[in-house]
Amino acid sequence: MGMMSKSGFGWDESRHMVTVENNDVWDEYLKVDPSVRTMRFKSWPFFNAWREIFGKDGAQGEVAEDINDTVRASTPLSPPVSPTVPVNNRDDECYVRPQNVRKSGSTGKKRKVAHAASDERLVDCVSTFCEAANVRMVELTKRLFVDFDEVEKRSSVFAAVANVEGLDMTEQLMLADRLVKNPKKMDLFFSLNETARKKILRLMLEGKM
Repeated sequence: MGMMSKSGFGWDESRHMVTVENNDVWDEYLKVDPSVRTMRFKSWPFFNAWREIFGKDGAQGEVAEDINDTVRASTPLSPPVSPTVPVNNRDDECYVRPQNVRKSGSTGKKRKVAHAASDERLVDCVSTFCEAANVRMVELTKRLFVDFDEVEKRSSVFAAVANVEGLDMTEQLMLADRLVKNPKKMDLFFSLNETARKKILRLMLEGKM
């Protein structure tokens, strides 16, 4: 969250909430970014997870921008102020706001309903964002494990080939190169016992595999 880098803002770890030194600090920040007015007093339990996934700077940068965009998209704009209407009464001129005179009570109710709907949309958007981040993290973790396993096999393939008896250095290098270039054969080679490994390498040298 961008506000976390500003003076007067803090983080309550137990409640997962943004803390503000005083109301003046909050009011001043709202002048800069009024779209975050619904963030105060709300719990953000996934904030630490965002920082771990994207890094501290990412949680305060790109992710914060995504959240701010979500807030802006889900927060209704303030209703336009009705234009003043001049009313002549004798020789004096006065100005009244017709909507405020007639609908002050109903306007207050509409604002409460709009505010509640905005909060619900914000929660839905944040939940959707978190679910998408979790899916991306799971996919990334799977790819990392697969890549790490492949790297580990490639780094040990020559040693495994060298342990097979009856091969000179040229044959060892040639077979190791072929296995590294063919992941399926490399997986098969590592799944075999010592006798079968010797056999498959001989078949490769004879051009039968």
